[in-house]
Amino acid sequence: MPINMYFSGTALGTVISIPTSGLIAGSPLGWEGVFYLHGGMAVLWLFAWVALVTDCPDEHRWISKVGRVWNDENAFKKRQDTFFVFLRL
Repeated sequence: MPINMYFSGTALGTVISIPTSGLIAGSPLGWEGVFYLHGGMAVLWLFAWVALVTDCPDEHRWISKVGRVWNDENAFKKRQDTFFVFLRL
C-alpha cells in the first residue's frame, strides 16, 4: 500500500500542479508563488509520509494484534508462492 500511495501522490500532484501553476502565476503571488505553494504542499506530504509509513507492518502504530498475527502467518506463504511462479516460467 505505501508504494501505491507514493505513486498516486506523484501522479495526482502532477495533475493538480499543471493547471494551478498558471492560475497562481497569474495571481498577485506571481511566479514565485508557484514555487512557494507547491513546495509547501510537498513538505506537508513529507510530514504525512513520515507520520503514516513504516518500514514493516510490525512497526506500524495502528495495526491490530490480529493483523500482525495474520501478516506473520501469511507473508511467507505469499512470498513463497510468488517465488515458485517464477520457477515455472
